[in-house]
Amino acid sequence: FKILRRRIAILISQWAPVKMSDASRPIVYQIFRHFLNPADETNDVVVRITAARQLRWIGDDLDFNADAFLPYTADVLNQLIGLVQTVEVDETKLAMLESIRILVQRMEEQVAQFGDQIMSALPKVWEGSGTEEYMIKQAIIAIFAALVMSMGNDSQRYQGLMMPLLAEAVRPGSDLH
Repeated sequence: FKILRRRIAILISQWAPVKMSDASRPIVYQIFRHFLNPADETNDVVVRITAARQLRWIGDDLDFNADAFLPYTADVLNQLIGLVQTVEVDETKLAMLESIRILVQRMEEQVAQFGDQIMSALPKVWEGSGTEEYMIKQAIIAIFAALVMSMGNDSQRYQGLMMPLLAEAVRPGSDLH
């Protein structure tokens, strides 16, 4: 079952941008939420990582429907953030952070209701990346930018969380500078 779930996630992500009907979108979003669920014993870490990586293509679809995705957003973001915090391979973290960034961007102003959830986790990921992992930090900054663009003035409430991290990024001698 694990192999099938992994292959289903890959197949759907390749099929979705080409032929997914509006009626199929909620089902696809539900499937990905299910594949990301760590409580299902059939969803081992490989299935969840595959679903997290492939979710990028589902979110990046031109016909992505934020309203249809809304009922699944809290669970999917929670599962993505939890997975990012547990994996150790930087390439995998980067792929999952990119999925988060795309979802934040595509949810537009509706992402405001999930801003606290996102912002409570990103500083931990930043700190966990150490001083050498500049690509992880760049990906987090890209999520900050997407969040600010999507939320507009409402994003000011996260200034206190973002500013110390951004100050570290622009400090002379920083890997990000």
